[in-house]
Amino acid sequence: MLVDGADLTVRDSRVFLEDAGRPAPVDVILRRLNDDYCDPLELRDDSTLGIPGLLQAVRAGNVAITNTLGSGVLQSAAMIPFLPRICRGLLDEELKLPSVETWWCGDPVAREHVLGNLAEMVLKPAHPTGASQPIFGEALGPTARDDVKARVRAAPALWVAQARVPLSTTPVIDEGEMRSRQLVLRSFLAARLDSPGSARAPRRRRRSRIRRHAGALSLVGGSPTEREISMQRGAGSSDTWVVSGGP
Repeated sequence: MLVDGADLTVRDSRVFLEDAGRPAPVDVILRRLNDDYCDPLELRDDSTLGIPGLLQAVRAGNVAITNTLGSGVLQSAAMIPFLPRICRGLLDEELKLPSVETWWCGDPVAREHVLGNLAEMVLKPAHPTGASQPIFGEALGPTARDDVKARVRAAPALWVAQARVPLSTTPVIDEGEMRSRQLVLRSFLAARLDSPGSARAPRRRRRSRIRRHAGALSLVGGSPTEREISMQRGAGSSDTWVVSGGP
């Protein structure tokens, strides 16, 4: 069921759904709400969206949140430069899907490389906590470039830089004419352990299989000069089918 925080209550460290006046226990929640809004008792006390007492129910082991509180740290761009080493350390193998070349500016060597090649970089917050705009080095004038360099040097650990990657393009119909727009394709993959019965085996010895779904999502730039492809900045979206099993 699709619910919001007002539909759920916590009693004796258990979560219940108020269904026609008859409380039904809830065992699993697929969370859409941002972390800090989830429980006004322990997180943001001005939140009217969460469930008072949810964290206590989680700690008691009475409800599972599939995208658990705090899992957003995995989206931090600051982790990207370290993923190859993390993968080798945990799984003793290389990444199957390499990331865009990324530098964390908290590393002095990486920082100097970024600042020396700023025109080829896209700067982003290392730990974004809300809406933020990337900074495209190629679009900066001399004064703005010096300002950005000063901001990075003042708080280097808060910045990440990525190599500017030319995007693919796709034809679109715009006002009755065929035009070219930049394209971002988001495909969906799911990992499943090879041997479900080996749950007690050491985690580093277990391997997962990646299954590619036939569906994908395309984001198409709203204008020919758009550098960042996002729904918030006017991009359009289209469902896409992945019909090939190979490249």
